[in-house]
Amino acid sequence: MVPTILIVNHSIASIPTSALTTYGSKYLERQFGLSAHASSAYFGMITILSSMIGTFFGGWIHKR
Repeated sequence: MVPTILIVNHSIASIPTSALTTYGSKYLERQFGLSAHASSAYFGMITILSSMIGTFFGGWIHKR
């Protein structure tokens, strides 16, 4: 059985991630004056690139 503190911790830690993925492209749109299409494309590129880098370094650290 999973301890309740782990479930609560994960749910609290996922709030910023959910907020960023929900409102990230809108932030780029308003902050930098981009169109909805351009801000979504930029945010998608940033998300994919950071996911690839994080996966690579996470695997590298785990292998060490």
